[in-house]
Amino acid sequence: MTALTRAFILVVVGLSGDPEHATLFERWGASLTSSATALGVPADRVQRLTGNPTKADVEQAMAKIARASGPDDVLFVVLIGHGTFDGRVPKFNLKGPDLAPADVEAMLKSVPAKRLVLVNTTSASGPFKDALAGLGRTIVTATRNGAEQFDTLFGGYFVDAFNSETADLDKNHRVTVQEAYEFAEREVTK
Repeated sequence: MTALTRAFILVVVGLSGDPEHATLFERWGASLTSSATALGVPADRVQRLTGNPTKADVEQAMAKIARASGPDDVLFVVLIGHGTFDGRVPKFNLKGPDLAPADVEAMLKSVPAKRLVLVNTTSASGPFKDALAGLGRTIVTATRNGAEQFDTLFGGYFVDAFNSETADLDKNHRVTVQEAYEFAEREVTK
């Protein structure tokens, strides 16, 4: 099996706040899941939660992955939407209770996959890095810290990277998470 056929992908499109952001976030989520299957991730290993999901919806999706995955699999979790930070705890905004790093950590304990890639495309996402860092984990955030609370452009560029020849820096016809991050960082800086 290739690395992509061993992957599970969970894309969570959280609260949008307004119709413009709802359209934008839905497009990013759809593009990312479409890219994943086009690149070889089996469709039954790709989940996208949309329509104002709740923390219980995310827990249910993670439980499904926990039942189906093994230690040699890799889990990609991508959070698209808005985030907040109260000076102590960063949160990903969902319908009802928001998702904090401690919630994500609790869900991950049941997943046997030993490798995790978490991408948080939201504002105030920086503190997720420190809270979820660990062996076998790659944590990507749209902001450096919780004080950066404005809308981010990072998520759109990160998603676009997987369909961009420009993002493929080593020209091997596949875009890594590192290359997608660097592409998004360059585009945001522009």
